Amino acid sequence: MISVSDRHGAKCAECPLFVEGKPPVPDEFNAGSRVLYSGQEPGRDEEREGVPFVGESGDVLRNYNFQSGVKASYFNPVKCYPGRGVKLPEAQWIKACRCCAPWAVHGLTQFYETHDPRRVPVFLLGGRALRAFTGHASVSQFRGEMLQIEKGPVAVLLPPELRRRIFAHVSYHPAASMHSGNAEYTTAMKADIDRM
Repeated sequence: MISVSDRHGAKCAECPLFVEGKPPVPDEFNAGSRVLYSGQEPGRDEEREGVPFVGESGDVLRNYNFQSGVKASYFNPVKCYPGRGVKLPEAQWIKACRCCAPWAVHGLTQFYETHDPRRVPVFLLGGRALRAFTGHASVSQFRGEMLQIEKGPVAVLLPPELRRRIFAHVSYHPAASMHSGNAEYTTAMKADIDRM
């Protein structure tokens, strides 16, 4: 299990998701990545495996990347699984995001020390990932645009010179189709990846 000292200043004890002994799920930063995917928070499978994006929706994304030959890294603004069937209210999710932000920013800063942010964008999957980096929440409003990250609980803690150089694409989370029963969300996500 990751000790508090390894979490780089994360305020775990203040987080609405904090449970003593509950394992957070660290991000997966891979050398040579061409894109950094950001979701929302880990699910049950991710908590069990200790790896982000390995559940059913994560498999959709990873398999499509594999088929496309895109090497990627995977990131969540919130590091702990909320529990089966639990969707945190927006205010609590933002609080959890702020508690995790120092740890998240440490990882992002290290990643971009070896990857050019102009060549490795952040690909924001879903409204909460969008909010964490930009302060906005509507995927449909910003889908297809390239955004400069500037607001949001993760973005505001990044060093200003790095923040100005990172750009983000926005699309639907791969879980959107499963939750809605509408396969068009996954089709749209894949099309957005192809256009990136």
